[in-house]
Amino acid sequence: MRSKILLACLFAVAGSTLQTAHAEEGATLFLQNCAACHGADALGVEGLAPPLKNESLWRRLGDSASAYIAGIVTGGMSGQLNVGDQEYRDLVMPPQTHLPSEQLATIASYVLQKINGHPVSVSAEQIEAGKIEPPAHKALQALRQKAEDENRTTLAQARN
Repeated sequence: MRSKILLACLFAVAGSTLQTAHAEEGATLFLQNCAACHGADALGVEGLAPPLKNESLWRRLGDSASAYIAGIVTGGMSGQLNVGDQEYRDLVMPPQTHLPSEQLATIASYVLQKINGHPVSVSAEQIEAGKIEPPAHKALQALRQKAEDENRTTLAQARN
């Protein structure tokens, strides 16, 4: 019995160490590949790139958050985007498909989990699927708009 408890403790410590290493890798990859446009703090750069630190957006997207961010990194994004009172016109984020799928999954999971405290992660398989068949920008914008509309409805109901 003691050996089973000891073994369970060892697995727990090893798992915690792996999670820490994965988070550190995510932070490093984010700084190397995303921070120039989205800021080292993920708060965005006014007029250039929207904030990725947006806990309410990711929460509203729910289980769709992983599909949304995987679609953005594999298909890119263009057009107009409104975040709070900031408008991003002629937004162009190119697909990041030059990065290995595992790295993109690590970055996307880091944005969701560590930056925004959202429990959803992104798998390398989701990234691979997006590389093979990137989602249309309009589909990604519609997913985000649906989450924004639901938020406005919720806020309006709360006021009444």
